Amino acid sequence: AAPSMHGRLGLICDGGTAICHHAPGATALRMKNAGGEWSEWRPYEERSTWTAIGGRGVVVQYHAQGSTAFVVGDCVAAGGGRCYASWHKSMLLTGDWKASRDDDDDEGRMSLVDQFTWGKNVTFAGVSRAKFAPQPGGEKVYGVTQDYPKFFDLPDYDDRRGLIDITKPYMCGSEASRRWMQERGYWSPHEAIASGVEFATELWVSGACTAEAPRCPPPGEAPQWTCAAPSGGQDTDPCRTGGPDACTEFAANEFSPEFRSCGQCKCCQRQVVPEFAGPEATCCVLFNDLLLNYTVTPDLSRCSGASETRQPRPRRLRQLG
Repeated sequence: AAPSMHGRLGLICDGGTAICHHAPGATALRMKNAGGEWSEWRPYEERSTWTAIGGRGVVVQYHAQGSTAFVVGDCVAAGGGRCYASWHKSMLLTGDWKASRDDDDDEGRMSLVDQFTWGKNVTFAGVSRAKFAPQPGGEKVYGVTQDYPKFFDLPDYDDRRGLIDITKPYMCGSEASRRWMQERGYWSPHEAIASGVEFATELWVSGACTAEAPRCPPPGEAPQWTCAAPSGGQDTDPCRTGGPDACTEFAANEFSPEFRSCGQCKCCQRQVVPEFAGPEATCCVLFNDLLLNYTVTPDLSRCSGASETRQPRPRRLRQLG
């Protein structure tokens, strides 16, 4: 999505004391300063009395045609110049990598580089875990949801019911959604979607500057050898054929202490522990706190020098009549 489509020049008007709306078809609205609380819903009006905070964006949500998906923002600096709107008043990118000397004191603080879009250049070595958080130690964080299978079906009266294979599950979750979008050409390997649900886990970033999760998920604890039964009821030896799963390794039982958990089986299996080490590289990480999509790219210019290269030239707001 284009972040600029959610910016509305002149939304903040009358020297920061009002919000001037232009949303034909809207029937109701509510407003908030970035990081603040929403106002109550009110009937749509052309002008709303409001106190904007210099340098902090104002967000307005409209109800139109049965939907509340139309959200726009504006921002005016203390001196009257332009700045970018955002959902939160600050954003941090934290992870398990070692911060560079320049980052030691900023707690992973990101900068606004476009409407609702935060950016930061970070140096990674190999694969790391990360999360977005509006403030240090806060309860609200943005990460990813685990993939899981889900079965879908249509009601008997729907003519399309026979066209869907209801015996095959569809994979849901953040990485499954990212792969679906990439396979159909909507996203590149650099793009993904985050989630703010309370059970979200940390997302993945790497020196390859992509948003892809590791091919093999890391085990929760040290993997143990277990009995490897032939798949599909066929008389095959997975220790000889290797099995269909690249994230599982097979080995003949050595009947040693290491293989005790495999019992008396001749062939054993355990989850592969992925290698997270890798060459060091600096990547630009972008996060849109309105749409929750994020990007990990080697194009550092998208995060560097935001105030000099991205923000519009300072100017006074034109009041809307």
